[in-house]
Amino acid sequence: MQKATVMRSSSLKAQDLIVALKLTIVPSLAFTYAEVSAELGLPASGVHASVQMLIHARLATGSSRDSVQVNRSALQELLIYGVPYFFPATIGGPSRGMPTGSALLQLGSPLITRDEGYVWPSAHGTTRGTSLQPLHPCALIASENDSTLYRILTCIDVLRVEGARERALAIKLLRQDLA
Repeated sequence: MQKATVMRSSSLKAQDLIVALKLTIVPSLAFTYAEVSAELGLPASGVHASVQMLIHARLATGSSRDSVQVNRSALQELLIYGVPYFFPATIGGPSRGMPTGSALLQLGSPLITRDEGYVWPSAHGTTRGTSLQPLHPCALIASENDSTLYRILTCIDVLRVEGARERALAIKLLRQDLA
């Protein structure tokens, strides 16, 4: 009897990008699907499916958990040039939440931003701002567990909604974090 293989749509999803980002942060060969699942707030099966999609899309290489390596240069290109078009921002009204975009990047950077920055809406948030839906709902949990991932996701939001000067800084920071 032949085993049926079910392959999901060949399109990358936002969760795939977040899994790729997480895998660039954790030391090589030092993760399990369960650990990544817990840190991202995704089911382990979803993490596994994302890894398979990353391999299919040539954003990662390898055939098993122990040999998966993210193609950092391809991921950088996708984030910088593709995400703003494939994952456009959804901006809402005033909200309380977790700071993102240039609202967060202005800490320790030369950015001058408007008075009210962007926030990912959250009942637990302490900052007021203009609501911006995160790249994926798991971004809130993932960012609470990993400050580097939070900074990267914030840079991605800058690419999705901010002006040229802020985008230039975000690209510089992304390249540093994903080098």
